Amino acid sequence: MSALPYNAWVDEDKYMLEMARMHKLQPKLDVIDVLREEFDGLKADTNYKPGFIMERRSWLVASLSAQILALSLELTDDLAAVCLAYLETLDRRDTAFIEHLSTFTSKDGHRFYETVSKDVNEAAKAVGFDPESAPSHEIEIVRQKFVEIRDMRDLFWGWYIGYKHGQFATPIVLTFSAPGTEPKQEWGLYLIPRPFRRDAITGKLHTEDRFINTVDNVGAFHKTAVECVSLSIQTRDRQYPKIYGTWT
Repeated sequence: MSALPYNAWVDEDKYMLEMARMHKLQPKLDVIDVLREEFDGLKADTNYKPGFIMERRSWLVASLSAQILALSLELTDDLAAVCLAYLETLDRRDTAFIEHLSTFTSKDGHRFYETVSKDVNEAAKAVGFDPESAPSHEIEIVRQKFVEIRDMRDLFWGWYIGYKHGQFATPIVLTFSAPGTEPKQEWGLYLIPRPFRRDAITGKLHTEDRFINTVDNVGAFHKTAVECVSLSIQTRDRQYPKIYGTWT
């Protein structure tokens, strides 16, 4: 634990400072970058990882895209947690950033993005700007970024939860065909209906329109992850000195 002893009594201020120094989101983006490199290689070059052939290769590409989605959505929560924890620390005039961070829930994240995407002053405060002195165009850029992140969460949250925290979103391939055209395949996540809709007369169930093409949206997922990490670094660089002094 860096300068902190493990499983021992320590000075609280030192603990809070050292843990705040060590906290960062960049490593999660580094994992996404590695997954993206594997995804691109497998998708574009049949000689890349030759041990994965034919359908096995396609399933791996789909699963990599789902993992990139999951980590990107995790980072949207991570960014919200960082912004809220710094705000609470400053509001309470304490040094317990890491303690406030540990109480975060996804419900807090949903409320956070609803607020900062609609109110430019709240967006400014969330990343450490002074709403009264910061250039208005810079604050509006931040708000627009929060809007984009909120929209990504709104669109994909159900599949993320189903894939990462349950077994009700599963990778599948859909085949689409129209008269006179070649069949087209799309790979992604299917959200299993909960509950199933059944016809009382025929006994059939409806599969519902609950599919997202994660493979073709990897670029958008990656962009969201990059934005979250960038905003978290900007927030830390503005807020950390207000609490702990000069970054050393």
